[in-house]
Amino acid sequence: MRAGDALTRYGIVPDDNDGWIFIWTVHHAVYDGWTLDLLFDRLDKAYKGQAPVQDYTFKEFMAYVLNTDADAGRQFWAEYLAGAIRNEFPSTVSMSKQPVADASLIHDMAVNTSNADELSGITLPSMTRASWGILIGTHSESDDVVFGNIVSGRSAPVSNADQLFGPGIAAVPVRVKFPDSSRFTIRLQNISRVSVDASAACDFQTLLVMQPAKEEWESTDDVDLRAVSEADAAFGTYAITLELEGEQIRRILYQLENLLQQIITSPVDKKVSELDFLSTYDKMSISEWNKSIPSPVNQTIHDLIEKQIAERPDHEAICALKRISPAALRRVVGRRLPCLGLKSSIIVCSPEQYELCRGMGDEYTVVVLGNNSPEQIPESAITILAEVKPENAAYVIFTSGNTGEPKGTVITHGAFACGSLTHSTAMLMDGSTRALQFASWTFDASIVETLTVFINADASAFPPRNSVSATLLTLTPSFINLVKPDDVPSINVLILAGEAMSQSHVETWGHRVRLINGYGPSECCVASVTNIDVKLGASPRNIGYACSGVAWVTMPHDHRLLAPVGSVGELVLEVWNAGRGCLNEPEKTAAAFVENPLWLDLPGQQRPPVVYKTGDLVAYNADGSLGFQRRKDTQVKLRGQRAELGEIEYRIKQNLPDHPDTIVDILWPKDAPDQPRLVAFLPHPAAYEDPDANIILPTAPEHHLTAVSGLEDRLADFLPMHMIPSAYMPVAQIPKLPSGKADRKTLKRCGSELTHRQMAENSGATEDVRPPTTET
Repeated sequence: MRAGDALTRYGIVPDDNDGWIFIWTVHHAVYDGWTLDLLFDRLDKAYKGQAPVQDYTFKEFMAYVLNTDADAGRQFWAEYLAGAIRNEFPSTVSMSKQPVADASLIHDMAVNTSNADELSGITLPSMTRASWGILIGTHSESDDVVFGNIVSGRSAPVSNADQLFGPGIAAVPVRVKFPDSSRFTIRLQNISRVSVDASAACDFQTLLVMQPAKEEWESTDDVDLRAVSEADAAFGTYAITLELEGEQIRRILYQLENLLQQIITSPVDKKVSELDFLSTYDKMSISEWNKSIPSPVNQTIHDLIEKQIAERPDHEAICALKRISPAALRRVVGRRLPCLGLKSSIIVCSPEQYELCRGMGDEYTVVVLGNNSPEQIPESAITILAEVKPENAAYVIFTSGNTGEPKGTVITHGAFACGSLTHSTAMLMDGSTRALQFASWTFDASIVETLTVFINADASAFPPRNSVSATLLTLTPSFINLVKPDDVPSINVLILAGEAMSQSHVETWGHRVRLINGYGPSECCVASVTNIDVKLGASPRNIGYACSGVAWVTMPHDHRLLAPVGSVGELVLEVWNAGRGCLNEPEKTAAAFVENPLWLDLPGQQRPPVVYKTGDLVAYNADGSLGFQRRKDTQVKLRGQRAELGEIEYRIKQNLPDHPDTIVDILWPKDAPDQPRLVAFLPHPAAYEDPDANIILPTAPEHHLTAVSGLEDRLADFLPMHMIPSAYMPVAQIPKLPSGKADRKTLKRCGSELTHRQMAENSGATEDVRPPTTET
């Protein structure tokens, strides 16, 4: 049955046994499951010549529906759905991989109902709705969810409604609020009291249908009546259909069964926060993924470098203005330290950096690399001042914490030794690798470009003279936007880290180099998770697998509970390369470095003493790899709806290829601080020549206005309305942090000095910027 065909038709066709078959084809729009049984019964009686069943007209039911007080219905649903937000569940598939609807999945749930009597008459459908609501909330990070529910309509106040011949089904929204501290009984009673005598337009993504179990209609010996669903034979793709991987659906069904069983069998005063959200199927998968972990490395950094020196004494460790072997570099530092006195922390710097480093305090030893040739220093000049052990501190790395105050993390020799040996493999380093030393010394990537290279690879090349000889490059996604593949022809391995990779990076580099999506907090020796095979068509969110240990995903606000597979949770790393803790901050150390969580009970192996809470939100993919979502403390929401900034930036870059460095963020205009706007910052390279240019250009260049003209309409083909920027700001350049990341704080600070009118003028609008828009 296709679009435009009659909703019902019939015919009589011959069969293979000289008989005849009566075939009636009917669209679901004019019947429902309840009607089908009535239909078979009437058809059977008519065929046998029996007295027809009394016909109850459908007119009375339709009159009831049409005469319902529309204003009262609207008021009810407006109050019922006030403040509700759209829940993203199931999560949408990647832009590059589209599953095909080619199968249906049947899952039998065997639940124990022995405790159901204690739930004060609450029905199994109500408990199922509650379980489904909690499951949606777990996957969409919300304790307030809305989903669709199909009702039969046979409870309408119409005489003989159960005998009406026609479709009575309706789809209504069900709202489930389950704060962690709430008890089941009260919430279940609220669900069971929800009225179903109206309909509303509600943007839910899932539709729950519950039907009573009943026996198949049995035909008599002389007539065979069968219902055949066309959906069993063919599948079609429609604009309203969300296709999902079979494995994803299977996991969701196991998770639903797990929650439903707990709700049915748990005491009535049990809280939502006390639920075990992990199904047996999830537990088996996670245990398999995390069953083994690399062994600890009880060596120091210089032990590993000494090993490299012994094996390759004359190879180049540094390629700069001078080429220095690792043995020569060892002599430089070894000679200088005895003259300066050994202290707890040592800073190695160039002459130009001396004054800055000296100001850091008397507790540091500062080693200045001079201009004397390292080869002129004899081996006998090296004096060993103290024995260093793997548990001793190797370095302190400072990062800007959530408040902007620098936070130092102490990394031991043993931690970095373990990290360097594992993440070097995950970065495809070998004896022929020549890594370009490009990162700022304030960025932890510089440690990989030096120490990890000294331990595992050929050499660290310093730009600009030796850029052409480098084979491995580590950059932030923001900076790589300024580089073209032809600019770095010798590079065969490109690692993007420090920020989320975008689809445009995959499309530009995925077929030109071995592209690696790198992830790792400074607290765990820079690199902890890598995806070493990012090819065309791959998801930029997939950061791969833990390379220095194993990765766990816990509930976002409670690290004591593991998150279900597929739902968003906090990434917790169980690795030997975790640091000792935060420098002189025991409270922060205790909060981030957690000892022996309850779920860490895998037997048979020596495991690290602590796990590290990264503060980043991820989700397990079906194969155990990790999909990066965002920082835990920087969720972007606009008028109650989540906006995926990376997706918006990617779509703008697609439509404006001359603006590869576009940044999208939320601004609060100066004259309306309570009305946030989604704003895109578009850089204009011509303004780079003026070093005194403001970040926000005072007037929009003509080519900027031309570029953004009609952009909203083009973006609407790919993005929901709430993810389309309401203003496009011309900027001289995208400011960068020393790490190479985009400086979003500076952009937001400058942009928030503008009024609505100024935003409109810079976007080419003659009126105020586009008001908030929500799809219905």
